[in-house]
Amino acid sequence: MSVQLPDMLLVGPIIASREELAILLIHELAKEAEGPIRIDLFSRHQRVIEYLRDRHLGEIRIPPVMLKNADELPGNRSQLVAVAAQVFG
Repeated sequence: MSVQLPDMLLVGPIIASREELAILLIHELAKEAEGPIRIDLFSRHQRVIEYLRDRHLGEIRIPPVMLKNADELPGNRSQLVAVAAQVFG
């Protein structure tokens, strides 16, 4: 999904079985954006990151992932490319 906020387009969550599908989803959701776009990606999806860098989107910061009483996040995280916003995890 994507949501137009007053100051930017927020894209996410993006869930895809392959990075190529994630790129297609991001392209379709953001193709008519006028202004800043925010996508909170996971760093393991390098092809998606390269696609965005080629379109002049850059990293602002890389936030830490913090866990309590667990060694990893639950569920199949391999298909989770981007969250709706960091606050929503």
